[in-house]
Amino acid sequence: MSSELERYCILFDRLVSRTIKEVSATSEGSLTWQPTLTAELSFGDRITNVTVKSLFVHLVVSEHLWFDALSSCDEGASLPVPSSASEELTARLVGDHNFTMALEMHSGNMGMVRKFTGPTLAKKVTFTECNWTVMGFLWAIYGHHNYHFGHIDMFWRLSGAPGPEYHSFNPREMA
Repeated sequence: MSSELERYCILFDRLVSRTIKEVSATSEGSLTWQPTLTAELSFGDRITNVTVKSLFVHLVVSEHLWFDALSSCDEGASLPVPSSASEELTARLVGDHNFTMALEMHSGNMGMVRKFTGPTLAKKVTFTECNWTVMGFLWAIYGHHNYHFGHIDMFWRLSGAPGPEYHSFNPREMA
C-alpha cells in the first residue's frame, strides 16, 4: 500500500466510523427532522427531502457504489451518479435503521480500497464530466463525506441536538 493510500485509509475509516457512531446514536426525532427550507437554506431543486437520515443513507450508498466501481473499472471509465444508481439499496437503508448494514458495507469498502495497487490508483476515470485519477477520486469521496457530515452537523444543531466535536476521533492516532 502506498503511503498516500495508507493515509487515506486511516483518515477515511475514522471519518466514516465516527459518522456511523454519531448517527446511530441520534434520536428518531433528530434523524427525521427537517428545517423550513428558504432561499437562504436550500439544497437546490434536485433534493426535496433532506434529513440526517437521508444524508446518511446518501453517504452509505454513494460510497459503496463508488468503491465498487473503482475496484473493477477500466481506464477512462465513467463513474455512476449515486442518485440514480441504486434505488434498492437506498430503500433497504431508509426502510430500516440498519446501522449494522452500514458498518458492514463500510468494512467491505475499506477491504476493496486497501487492495488497490499503484496502477489501479493511477487509472483515469470520469465523474460528472471531470477527469480524475482513482487516487484523486478517493480524496473526492473523502471530501464528499465531510461535506455532508457538515450538513448533518448543521441539522443536529438546528434541531436542538448537540453536534459532535469534529476532531474527536477514535483511536486518537491519525495519519
